[in-house]
Amino acid sequence: MRDLEYVEGRLAIEHDPSLGIADLPSPAKERVFNVAYYFQSLASMVIFDVVDADIVVYMMRHRVRRVWTAIEPFVLNEREHGHHKGPMFSLLEDLAVRCSEVDEEDAARKLRLRSFPRPERTRIAAAANSDAEEP
Repeated sequence: MRDLEYVEGRLAIEHDPSLGIADLPSPAKERVFNVAYYFQSLASMVIFDVVDADIVVYMMRHRVRRVWTAIEPFVLNEREHGHHKGPMFSLLEDLAVRCSEVDEEDAARKLRLRSFPRPERTRIAAAANSDAEEP
């Protein structure tokens, strides 16, 4: 199982967040660090204007929120009681907050996303047009 899939799908099922991160068994701890540091690096590039924040936030918003949701209880416990007291993964948390502030309709407008017509959408649009044409 890939690290990302493990962190999002299995971590909280297999381990108690009261362990924090440092006290997780080795395979789980390595997976958490691999995933968290990847997104922490991405967050640092946003914070220091290496990459355009809008690009990262709009493109990665769902994944960043899922990762933060999965690791947050472990991180908060680690900050409070663990070996890494203090602002562990604070840049990642900041990126997760930025991502959570994105309105999906606003994102679609800003990105000007287009999609192919779907049969259901076509029927709905046709029904709406026929309703508008009737006197």
